[in-house]
Amino acid sequence: ESTSRLKKCPSQISFLLLSFSSKKKSQNIKRTYLQPFERTYLQGDKPDMLYILLTGQLSLLKEIKLICKNSWPATSTEKNSNTSATAASSGSDLNGRAAEAACEIIKSRLSQVALQVLNRPVQMRGRKVAGNGTAPEIIIDETLSSQVIFKNGEVIDPNAKDNINNKILFKELLAEAYLNRISLSGYGFYRYPGIYYNKETGTGEPFYYFTNGAAVSEVSIELLTGEVKVLRTDILMDLGRPQNIGIDMGQVTGAFIQGLGWLTTENLFYNEKGKLNTFSPSTYKIPSVHDIPRVLKVDFVENQKNIKNLKGSKAVGEPPLMLAISVWAAIKNAIASQTNIIPHLSVPASQETVLMSLQQ
Repeated sequence: ESTSRLKKCPSQISFLLLSFSSKKKSQNIKRTYLQPFERTYLQGDKPDMLYILLTGQLSLLKEIKLICKNSWPATSTEKNSNTSATAASSGSDLNGRAAEAACEIIKSRLSQVALQVLNRPVQMRGRKVAGNGTAPEIIIDETLSSQVIFKNGEVIDPNAKDNINNKILFKELLAEAYLNRISLSGYGFYRYPGIYYNKETGTGEPFYYFTNGAAVSEVSIELLTGEVKVLRTDILMDLGRPQNIGIDMGQVTGAFIQGLGWLTTENLFYNEKGKLNTFSPSTYKIPSVHDIPRVLKVDFVENQKNIKNLKGSKAVGEPPLMLAISVWAAIKNAIASQTNIIPHLSVPASQETVLMSLQQ
């Protein structure tokens, strides 16, 4: 159910609310909400950031309520003054790490609250105590660390002497934090470590890691018209440890088709005054269902050794676009097999370009 909700969301998820309740949805109840981080923006191609943040907390998936809005773009500075364009497929890496950092801040606060709450009798908790002055308000030290465990909707103190009263429901802990005026919001920031580049000398390490892939394509050409049909493409990608196979599969195939259009159909024509003539879908030919490979197979390399990035994943938004060069190379080889001359094949290799190469 949560996955289907993600697919229905707009291009960005403006903010996330977790709703906590042990009662059935059919009952008319009042819900308590936690806003774990201030409107952390997700690039449309990577809603699997949600899966990253909830790794090991599958029991919370059923309690998630997503509110999707289009009013804030992914690069808005309304909540984050450091925001940048999500270029070079860096959006999930940067925002994912920032969201993780924000959640760790909240988790640390809740851990300190849990230790103090668990040391109190049950009757000294909740609204009966809050504001009545019958128990001191909880004060936390955010510099301290603890070994509190968050698991299956519960918060557990493994070092407690009493194994009966050593845990509290997560939703109850949230209420305690709220009633004791403990912040339930966090701000996180992240930048790639160890990257630098000197543009004057052309030296440095401009990339944190590399996303690798390979593709093999087979095409057929109609000799009389120059029409090209892509018969088959096989793609193999190294995405480290993918967080969501379905989303990454869509990213790879989508980027490849985009590259296919760039290299075979999307041509620009200008008139003698320099005005662009190919300015609409009727003149600028993006790939259609008839242009994609008749057989398209995508698989991922199992790479458990990738530990640099968040959860061992790799960016996937743009790298597969370059794999469409395999189609252009196949067209060039097909022409050479017919003419016995390696053609000077320009980009895009449109139907007109292919026909003129065959007639050379």
